[in-house]
Amino acid sequence: MKETSLIYHISNLLYAFLILYMIFNATDTDNSRILWAYVYPIGTIFLFGNRLGFLYSCVLLGMIIGLFGIVPEIHTTYSIPFQVRFSVTYMTVAFISSWVEYHRSRYQQESMKSHKALFLEQMNLKEEIGQRIELEKELQYLAQTDTLTGLHNRRYFLEVAEQEFTRAVRYNGSICFAVLDVDQFKNINDTLGHPIGDAVLKALAKHCLKSLRDTDIMARIGGEEFAFLLLHVNEEQARAKMETLNKELSSLEIPYDEGKILNFTVSIGLAMYTPEIKRLDELYIKADAKLYEAKDAGRNCVR
Repeated sequence: MKETSLIYHISNLLYAFLILYMIFNATDTDNSRILWAYVYPIGTIFLFGNRLGFLYSCVLLGMIIGLFGIVPEIHTTYSIPFQVRFSVTYMTVAFISSWVEYHRSRYQQESMKSHKALFLEQMNLKEEIGQRIELEKELQYLAQTDTLTGLHNRRYFLEVAEQEFTRAVRYNGSICFAVLDVDQFKNINDTLGHPIGDAVLKALAKHCLKSLRDTDIMARIGGEEFAFLLLHVNEEQARAKMETLNKELSSLEIPYDEGKILNFTVSIGLAMYTPEIKRLDELYIKADAKLYEAKDAGRNCVR
C-alpha cells in the first residue's frame, strides 16, 4: 500500500510539472495547452481525497500564478484578463470536485458502515439460528431418549410403535412386541448399590443395540423394563431372536469391587400381531402377560 501511494505521489508531481512545462512553452498560435490544467484538480482530488487533493490543486494553481509573474514573455500568450478568468475557473473546478468527492466519500463510508452492520447482524442472526437449531435438537433428543442408557424413552417408543402398528393393520404386516425385564434387579440395587444396577442397564442396552437389526426398535420403558418392536418377522424368527438375546445377556460380565464379576439374567415375553388385535395396547398387554409367564416359569427364559 505504501509503494502504491508513493507511485501516486510521484505521478501526480510529474503531471504537475508537465502542465507547467506546457504552459511555459505555449505560443500565440498554440495557447490551448493550459486547458489541461483543469484535469489536474479532478484527477488529484479523486485520487487523494477531497482534502489532500484540494491542497495539491491549490499548490499547482499557486505555481501557475507564480509562473505568470516570473516569466514576462508569457503575457503575450495569456493576457491578464485570461489569467484571472483561468484562476477563477480553476478554483471553481477544484471546489466542485472537492465537494463531489467529499459527499461521495461520506456516502461510501456510511454505506460501508451500514453494510458492515448488516453483515454483523446477519452473522449474529445465523449464529442465533444455529444455536436454536442445536437447542431444538438437544431438546428433541432429551424428549425422545432415556438419559441413562441412550435408548428411546417410553413415550417416544409408544409413538413410533403406534405408527408401525397402524401400518401393520393397514397392510397386514408382521410385527412382534416383546417386553424384557432384568431378573432380581431390586436385589442387585439393594445388595450392590444403584451404580452397579445402572452399569447392568447400560451394558444390557449396549449389547441389545449391537444385536438388533436397524429396523428393530428398542426402548427403556421402566426402571429395569425394556420393550422391543421387531418388524417383518414371524413368530419363529422373533422367538429365536429373543432366545439368542437371552443367552447372550446371561453371559455378560459386569465388573465391580476390584475384580468381582456380576452376571445377570432376564425374562422376556413376546406377542405377535394378529388380525384379532385392534389396538397397540392390546398387543402390549399380551406381551406383558407373557413376561409374567416367564417370571412364573423360573425366570431367565422367553415366553
